[in-house]
Amino acid sequence: MQCRICSYAECTKTYQIREMMLGLRKPFTYFECPQCHCLQICEIPSDMSPYYPATYYSFSQNQFNLPADVKKGLVEAGLKFYLSRLGLKREARILDVGCGSGFYVYVLKELGFPNVLGVDMYIKEDTEYENGAKVIKGTLEGVEQAWDLILFNHSFEHLAAPIETLQKVSQMLSQGGVCFIRMPVFLSYAWEQYNVNWVQLDAPRHYFIYAVETVRALAEQSDLTLTDIVFDSSDFQFWASEQYLRNISLYSPRSYAVNSANSIFSQVQIEGFKEKARLLNREQRGDQAAFYLTKRPGVGDLGSA
Repeated sequence: MQCRICSYAECTKTYQIREMMLGLRKPFTYFECPQCHCLQICEIPSDMSPYYPATYYSFSQNQFNLPADVKKGLVEAGLKFYLSRLGLKREARILDVGCGSGFYVYVLKELGFPNVLGVDMYIKEDTEYENGAKVIKGTLEGVEQAWDLILFNHSFEHLAAPIETLQKVSQMLSQGGVCFIRMPVFLSYAWEQYNVNWVQLDAPRHYFIYAVETVRALAEQSDLTLTDIVFDSSDFQFWASEQYLRNISLYSPRSYAVNSANSIFSQVQIEGFKEKARLLNREQRGDQAAFYLTKRPGVGDLGSA
């Protein structure tokens, strides 16, 4: 098998990984590239709709029914730290790719960023919320504006053409703009510990699981530069993977995500998982990270809005 990232032609190490979020338990074959250290699905299913049901978490609009201060707090907890590192001005143009129902887009608008747009190929239809936040059904090909920040918040690993996507991103970024990709990291401690039961493999929705070396290779092919990495894994890597070891799906009534009181974990165990995640992040061995990429000087763009 040939690696889709670095074109290494002799990838022979394979793994059988089950769909365990929904509990379908169907196995999918993935292979590992020994050169750029990317894990990737051998064959993308021709129909992905069974794996993105209406109940899929990012499509849910339940978050929109939360009190305003709670919604604001959720987004700030997820993005404020990362946005603050960029020093974005309020007029910054922000594009959220693979945004699902557009919760982050909605609250970023509430936080005072007027120039925000979401795009997702799997949503049912275009949506415009009462505060003016817009989410469109589609891909980057339908967006022709220069952006100061392009977000892929746990969406990049779902894309079938990563090189072409980042080449498009490079064109779409304004001078000084940043591409922010937050996603699982291959060869992490969690992979070493749990192997095919590591929750963030998420077959078959995750077509690729990238190592740090893979991201550098992608940047090199896309006129981008990897400028920073922030590891931000959580206790999720432990309790969810422990569940998979015991054949408990993420959506099971016994799952900690569904009913913590009915789960197999004590609060002491959960606190231990949280502390272990913090330690792994400090050691840069956590199972997910935020990658910051900038356009190389002299690379053209699509022009200002």
